[in-house]
Amino acid sequence: QQQQPLAELIHEALQAARQNPRIMVACLTAFVARGDLVVISTFFALWANQAGQMQGLALEEAIRKAATFIIIIQGSSLFWAPVWGFVLDRWDRLSAVCLALLIASIAYFWVGFSPSPIVAAFIPAAILLGVGEFSAIMSGAALIGQSAPVDIRGSILGLFNFCGSIGILCIVFIGGVVFDAWMPGAPFVVVGVLNFAVCLTAIWVRRRVGYERPHTEAR
Repeated sequence: QQQQPLAELIHEALQAARQNPRIMVACLTAFVARGDLVVISTFFALWANQAGQMQGLALEEAIRKAATFIIIIQGSSLFWAPVWGFVLDRWDRLSAVCLALLIASIAYFWVGFSPSPIVAAFIPAAILLGVGEFSAIMSGAALIGQSAPVDIRGSILGLFNFCGSIGILCIVFIGGVVFDAWMPGAPFVVVGVLNFAVCLTAIWVRRRVGYERPHTEAR
């Protein structure tokens, strides 16, 4: 079978995203959700270490506390996985994206405006952050898997992952700038704003395109 040129594959993926708003929302979700991972792994550890040293902790102790909260964040994702899998199996996938992004938005705002990320009062925010992060990532993947037509699924998945990579680059750059210029929690606030903006877009699309059964596949 003759291979299509790369430019043609890119064009058909972009055309599908223009024609199907669900694909567009999935790509926007990838943009913000993949960046979420980097914010947690990079800026949370940096902020926690900085907060620990400001509280008079040794560097080793600050790192240990940061690692503890990262384990809480990722552990909550692990325990939340079967619950969210159950939701994705029974809900319209676009509705699940809306809820996931709303949870993620609340979590990132809560974390971003917290006075310190290494105190016991931060634990509920850390748990919600893990839940929101996992929900957004899995909802976007479930939506693109359902919405991508079989004959061009590879091209659309390539676009989906490309959007995620661009999201990582943009959020790391912007997060680094606001971390220095504003406050240590600023990268989380920025990601919260982005998640909420995509959430509003997803709600608008959901109202426009209506309900779709969770196990319906694009043709």
